[in-house]
Amino acid sequence: LVRWCWHWDRPWLAGWVLLPLLNKAPQSLTIRWVSLLVMFQLWRHMSGGEGQEFLVDNSELQAATKGIGYRLSKNMEDIDAGKTAVWGSKVQGVDRGDGWLRVGNLFLPMTINDAPVLIPWDGPLDEERQLLAEGPLALEREGLDAAELEDWVVSGADVGEVHNLRAGPTPKAAIVGSVRRGERVQGRRLGDWLALEDGGYCLIRRNGQTFLQPYEAPKSTEPSEEEKELAQL
Repeated sequence: LVRWCWHWDRPWLAGWVLLPLLNKAPQSLTIRWVSLLVMFQLWRHMSGGEGQEFLVDNSELQAATKGIGYRLSKNMEDIDAGKTAVWGSKVQGVDRGDGWLRVGNLFLPMTINDAPVLIPWDGPLDEERQLLAEGPLALEREGLDAAELEDWVVSGADVGEVHNLRAGPTPKAAIVGSVRRGERVQGRRLGDWLALEDGGYCLIRRNGQTFLQPYEAPKSTEPSEEEKELAQL
């Protein structure tokens, strides 16, 4: 009985149906305890007073949106247009393992397009991790587009013949392309990642491994003017 109340999406209706029936039942000690337990579970379910903190994380999805819209039910189309869980913020709710987080009487999806968007909160984020959680709009706000373009080359002892490009600056982001060993690329640096001018993110280094190196123009074999004058003498 308690499990049914706990998992039902409309606990107020469960209480409206069950409690009058319990009140009409013989008032034995067992019935009184069951009544109290049901009421406590309903209150906890509706208030959202218990639960875990989660980070609203856009590092893998890389959506160009403000955040995730709350749902009125466990249906992606049933959006509450007036409430949004902003990327990079914290929410507190109950995860029952069905792909949804219950926050009060509303719901948030744990994943979108197979990308996790709610992850357990494990403490304050550093500046770079916060930017990743907020997604591409945060990177633009922080002036990534105004950063100086740099030339790099795909090389290093740890790079294979092909180096993957990601949809966002995280190894778990979707693969959107690739570059080949020895290829020259141009982009703006963001920590250990290079935001390519043509789109996509390329990992520069990770865990002591190097995949990109600054491009150095080959030295000219033409003699300088000074060398030419000395040669004429």
